[in-house]
This record gives sequence, C-alpha cells and structure tokens, in this order.
Amino acid sequence: MSKGLELTQSQVKRVMEAEKGETIMLMFPILLPFDDGVNNYEYNENCGIWNAYKDDEHITSVIPPIQKGDKDIEFYIKSNIPYNQLIIGKISECIDVSVVRVQDILELYNSFEVLDKLGMKIIQFKSDWNKTCDIFKKNYNNQLKEQNINRTYEDNDYVFLMEVRK
Repeated sequence: MSKGLELTQSQVKRVMEAEKGETIMLMFPILLPFDDGVNNYEYNENCGIWNAYKDDEHITSVIPPIQKGDKDIEFYIKSNIPYNQLIIGKISECIDVSVVRVQDILELYNSFEVLDKLGMKIIQFKSDWNKTCDIFKKNYNNQLKEQNINRTYEDNDYVFLMEVRK
C-alpha cells in the first residue's frame, strides 16, 4: 500500500513540472500547538520520528508526512472537504528528510541548487543574493497562506525539508 501526501497547489505544480526521475525538494511546516521555544530536533532512526528539545529538555516528538526510503508515494491536493482527496500522481521515492529552521535554508545552505530544487524561479537574480532571499521568503509565506496557516517566515519556524524523486 502506498502512502499519501497532501500537497498545496504550488507544491503540486512543482511536482508536475518536474521530469520523471528528477530530484526536487518540498517544505512542510512543523506546527506545534503551543509556544514551545524548541531550539533543536534530533532524529530517532529506530522510530522514524524527530524529537524536539528546548535546550536539553525533551518537549515533544513529530512525525514527517513521509519517511526516507518510502516509495510510490501518491500525492493529492489539499481539500477543505474531509475524505475528498483526489489522487493526482505519484512520487517515486523519498530520498531524504531533514528538519531545519526555515531561515537556515538560506543561511546554511546558501545554495542556488537547493532553491532550484524547491522550484524558486530565481535564475535572473543569481547575482543578487538579497533579491533571491526576498523571493524565497515570499514563496514560503505564500505556501503557508495556501495551507491557511497564520504564520510567516519571520516566525522562525522549523520545517520538514524533503528531497524526493519524481
């Protein structure tokens, strides 16, 4: 049985534009129901979960929507009608899952390759890193808006950053 993955309209567009066998990246916000002050996530390989810590104290655990190594992942578009998900296509494999602060995608990766895999249309701005950062922030905020999440890039949230092969 294949797993299902709920995507926003822009994520579906990104996956559909990818060539068969192409590696792309998708972001999924990690939303905790409380103001947690989480400052570190560690992966528990035995359980496939990410443990959230505030300093050295375990706060909670989160489970990504798909796991590294999952194959034949059906995806569907987010729907406001329960149990009304229309399967749109398949992703052949999840290559990697990591948890990063959304700001760290720009600060640590500092890579146009990662932004290209996320589907950011930044080719004309490669000489202007500030413009590139602005485009990334706008795209992230739009993704949150698509999911009816009342947060922004400035909220310093963590995301599941997933590398998948179409």
